Amino acid sequence: MSIREETVASRFNGWLRRYSPPRYLAGKDEAMQAEANDMLRTILRYAPGDGYEGWLEDMLGRLAEGMTTRTWPAPGELAKACKAASAARQSRQHADGGGDEQAVNMLAQWFAKFGDEMPGMGSASRTAALIGRGVFENEREARFKGFTLGPDQERRAHEQPMGREEREHHDRVMEKLTAIRREREQAIEGGSPHQRSSGSGSEDWRAA
Repeated sequence: MSIREETVASRFNGWLRRYSPPRYLAGKDEAMQAEANDMLRTILRYAPGDGYEGWLEDMLGRLAEGMTTRTWPAPGELAKACKAASAARQSRQHADGGGDEQAVNMLAQWFAKFGDEMPGMGSASRTAALIGRGVFENEREARFKGFTLGPDQERRAHEQPMGREEREHHDRVMEKLTAIRREREQAIEGGSPHQRSSGSGSEDWRAA
């Protein structure tokens, strides 16, 4: 399961434990599990790729408000709540679309000038928009440049190979670490110049 699926499943299972399974499922463990799995699949079908935590909380709130009993929701009730939460999310995105587009433009301009994320302006959705524009090749490059990623984006970045710039940076760091290690090994084997000088002086004093 992806991070998104695990997060949604964990939150929904916790919510579902507050309610009782329908009577017709009493004593039927396999059927009860199948029913719960079906509900989770419905939720995952509607849940967005990014911002799903907020969407899920909104959906569960709508679902609870529309239920008239303390038993598990019917398929129609669940689908209705999912659709309502998705519609509300789309409305918010549409209302904020102009402002967010401007924010993405500002982020792109800042990055072109300074090479990093504009302070206080980062978000997973804006990073996704920058990737869509071709500012970054993928999530891995965006992360290397210090841009905000969501859980699913972090997972994809972890699976993606290093880009040229990140690889060169990695190689430079490894070269420095190797040089430091060699210097320490040489110091241990032969002693530092100061230690050798001090040792010679001590031997000369005893000889005199």
